Amino acid sequence: MEPCDGSSCTSTTDDSKTNLIITYLPPNISYYDLKSLFGRIGAIESCKIVRDKISGQSMGYGFVNYVEPQDAEKAINLLNGLRVYSKTIKVSFARPSSASIHNANLYVSGLPKTMTQMELDQLFSPYGRIITSRILVDRITGVSKGVAFINFDLHTEAEEAIKGLNAQKPPGCTEPITVRLSGSSSWCIFVYNLDSNADKRILWQLFEPFGAVIGVKLIRDSWSKKCKGFGFVTMRNYEEALVAIASLNGYRLGKRVLQVSFKK
Repeated sequence: MEPCDGSSCTSTTDDSKTNLIITYLPPNISYYDLKSLFGRIGAIESCKIVRDKISGQSMGYGFVNYVEPQDAEKAINLLNGLRVYSKTIKVSFARPSSASIHNANLYVSGLPKTMTQMELDQLFSPYGRIITSRILVDRITGVSKGVAFINFDLHTEAEEAIKGLNAQKPPGCTEPITVRLSGSSSWCIFVYNLDSNADKRILWQLFEPFGAVIGVKLIRDSWSKKCKGFGFVTMRNYEEALVAIASLNGYRLGKRVLQVSFKK
């Protein structure tokens, strides 16, 4: 049994700089594996793998809350992108509550497909402290899609990056790039193969750890009021929606394997 049973493993203090969310966890990783891996960095206040309440199966993500902020930052630098069993894990700060760091996530397109992660960070780091950054690559070929996400510490830093780089042609780029806030619109996610007895709470439980959920909807039969097997989740932020889809598509909920994608 896992010692921490809180919904997000947070403390009574401000944990915006100590609480991490770890996604793409392999299904066979245990609580003790996760604690051992992250405990090498520094003292851990709490640790949890989120599991389905009925089956007990891992939902593919968890939380680690450090005692010291510098250890959380070090864990991101050292463990984000680490290959663990069959998965490459993503380590980032859990969604904070401070208004000053809301809406600090940038969507970048038009990048050269040869641009490396280091070159991306060098391009954006003059504008502020980067929490996480990622270049999207094709899952089959591994080739860059020319699209990236940059998450700054502060909203003002993200705004400065937009002013400095949007519609500009940085060194190495043959065309102007687009830099804008990801949170400028909402994104609707289609969830298929739900059980007929599913309720909205299941969708909230599944998607909320990945970011801001605006609303959920289950499509029900007008006569029996049973779920028809599918529903929709609307999220505020594109990258958070993308990570949720990547983490939950193919996830086994009870006896069913979910199909999760953007609504077409």
